[in-house]
Amino acid sequence: MKLLTHGLLKSVVCCLTLSVLLSCSLHEQKFSKNDVLETYSAPKEALFVSNQDGDREIYLTKLDGTGLIQLTNNSSDDYEASWSPQGDKIVFTSNRIKGNTEVYLMNADGTSLVNISNSPGFDGRASWSPDGEFIAFNSARSGVEQIFLWHRSTGTITQVTDSQYMSSLPTWSPDGKWIAYQNFGKSHKADLWITSLDGAKNRQLTSHKKSEDGAFDWSPDSTKIAFHSRRDYRYNLYVYDLNLNQEFQLTHTYTSDVQPKWSASGDVIMFMSNRGQYGRTQICLMQEDGTEQRCITDSRYQAGDPTWLNDNSILHSNWNGKRFSNIYLLDLGTEQLIPLAPAIGYQSQPIPRPEVLPNKKPVMTGQQLARR
Repeated sequence: MKLLTHGLLKSVVCCLTLSVLLSCSLHEQKFSKNDVLETYSAPKEALFVSNQDGDREIYLTKLDGTGLIQLTNNSSDDYEASWSPQGDKIVFTSNRIKGNTEVYLMNADGTSLVNISNSPGFDGRASWSPDGEFIAFNSARSGVEQIFLWHRSTGTITQVTDSQYMSSLPTWSPDGKWIAYQNFGKSHKADLWITSLDGAKNRQLTSHKKSEDGAFDWSPDSTKIAFHSRRDYRYNLYVYDLNLNQEFQLTHTYTSDVQPKWSASGDVIMFMSNRGQYGRTQICLMQEDGTEQRCITDSRYQAGDPTWLNDNSILHSNWNGKRFSNIYLLDLGTEQLIPLAPAIGYQSQPIPRPEVLPNKKPVMTGQQLARR
């Protein structure tokens, strides 16, 4: 069965009337840096998706490559898995009810499986709130796909966006106050919007008739959003500064730069690019202002699904000269590439497990302190 890849997913957002937009105080609001309530020790385990048994299932492995456990096991596809911020629950998408994709929740060991979306039609692309109290997801239960919230404390579901156009790809700000998402609107091209959790405050950040914006990722201080955009038939990377109400272009390639991800320190942005001589997707880094761009994986081999483990290492999928993709840990200091889950099949979507250290404040870098 073909493995689902992380590409652009067309979606569309709730469009408010001009009068509502003008009356919304969000437009003039300054976004401030927020203290993080919890910090994390180095992760010791990671989820990933694999079709090694014939269909996509969710697996757990230790970061030293031992302790491989298959968490789901059925004849359908399970994918888009992610940890709760506390590391005790896993949310994922599955089509195990034939013809009906749903969002499921289970314990970290794969037990106590619950269908939390439980509605005819498509439900998926789930995303945890930073405090673990909500799960945002897409649902077609009202007709066109919109964004909904599942409340962990009550199990109830509320609708966030309500539009004649499709709203998709909910992405939480680290302070938990806002959700970034796509809006195709009348132009049928994806623009970047943000909304408050109750849907009362919406703000359109980008507006380009011939562009498609996606893969949104918030800066750690919730003041900027990095994203990729297809303009003039090329994908490049941009940042929208919410305090300045201004967009900045970070890359200017004639190939494709996509899927930016901020480091925890906020000083570096990781992204994927096919700018190499072989045209295969590599993993690259740059400073937050777009300077010092460099690729860190072998351009001969296809790489994908990068995620930060910490500021010094990443998890990603890589073909590494083989027929199938596997999950690797890449140490940025030593450039050592460590296979975590070698198997026959396609391994993808690695997500490190958070290790919560309660009641502690994170140590900020000198550059972060200088920017406060």
